[in-house]
Amino acid sequence: MKLPVHYHPTTTVLVDDSDSFLRSLSFQLDPAQPNISFHDTVAALEWFGRSVRSADLPLLVNFDDPHQSSDRRNVTVDMARIWRISAQPKRFTIPSVLVVDYSMPQMDGVQAAREIAKSGADIPILLFSLNLSPEIMEMARNNGLRGAISKSEISKLPYAIKALQRGETFFYAS
Repeated sequence: MKLPVHYHPTTTVLVDDSDSFLRSLSFQLDPAQPNISFHDTVAALEWFGRSVRSADLPLLVNFDDPHQSSDRRNVTVDMARIWRISAQPKRFTIPSVLVVDYSMPQMDGVQAAREIAKSGADIPILLFSLNLSPEIMEMARNNGLRGAISKSEISKLPYAIKALQRGETFFYAS
């Protein structure tokens, strides 16, 4: 059982080589959910290298006995730490999901995902593509991506982002 002891908005990162598509995409997302977009994969990689990590705002949950079933555990929560985190504006800039286009001129979405993983970013990645074939979906799964969605089903993107933020996967093709 997952126990969310602290929640704050995080940033969704969008990467696509089409700037106009990115601008239109941001209108489809929840305005309360911060996002940042890049039409250049190199700029996105540089941003990830400088971005705040969730480890920069540590919040530890301690279980009294990890061998007990989850319904019988006592949990210790550091409320003072939650209060201190709530006062830090950078808590909103933690990237929680990367949405990356598969077909881009500098590198494809799977390559970009590999490079971001090398930077130390531990972030769920959702691949999206105009023509999301079963082969591309399988490649995404085999490379550790947490989801894939066809651009023709882009209306489902907000649900996919929320699923990845909850630690779920989301693979959907029309």
